[in-house]
Order: sequence, then C-alpha cells, then structure tokens
Amino acid sequence: MMWLIEWLPYYNDLKLGGHLACAFMASILSGCLLFGVNLAFKDMCFFARSYAFSLWSSALIWVFPMFFTEQGRIREFLFYITIVVSVTAIKYIYGYKLKKSLLLWVAFLVGQALVFFMIYKKVF
Repeated sequence: MMWLIEWLPYYNDLKLGGHLACAFMASILSGCLLFGVNLAFKDMCFFARSYAFSLWSSALIWVFPMFFTEQGRIREFLFYITIVVSVTAIKYIYGYKLKKSLLLWVAFLVGQALVFFMIYKKVF
C-alpha cells in the first residue's frame, strides 16, 4: 500500500507540509514550557526569546533531516546533531549558567517528545 501513496503526485510536498505542521505544534508546546521555566527562575521572563528559539529549533529538528535523501542512521544522526546544537544555542541565547540552561533544554525536549509521541506513537 505504501507504493501507492508514494506514487501520488506532490506526495513529498504533503510530507513536508505535515512535518511543518508538527514543527509548529512542537514549537508552541515547547515555547510554553520554556516560558514556564523562565517564570520559575524569576530572574527574567523572556517571552519573545522563548518562542523565537522554540520556533527556529523546532523547524530545524522536524524539517532539516527531511532534506537529506539518505535513509536510516544518517538521518537519525542529523536529527541528534540538531538537538545537541540546540543545547549550546540555549546557553548563549539566554546567558544562563549550564545548570539553568540544561533545565531549559529539558523543557524544550519534553515539548518535542510530547508531540513526537502524540503524532507517531499515538500514545496520548
């Protein structure tokens, strides 16, 4: 049955649209979690920074590996690289110490993981 779906015209565009929709949903959820963690720190509240980072990083995580034609481990490796790069980006964007940056990163990853499990694993 998969060969029939891949035969459809514009299937790759539909797939890209689906990944962009997942990236948008993940960015909203991760942005809420990042803003909540910032409120918990009570140092500074970066509403715009939380959502801007979440939008760009979610787009990279969900869409960037799709542009590579390699299958299997290489695409998975690219996915993990984009997640690790987001850790260093959080540290420099917010200017927090490593411990607070790791808490923000965990909040971001929880948002991404929730969307992944809702869409692909149908857990929730």
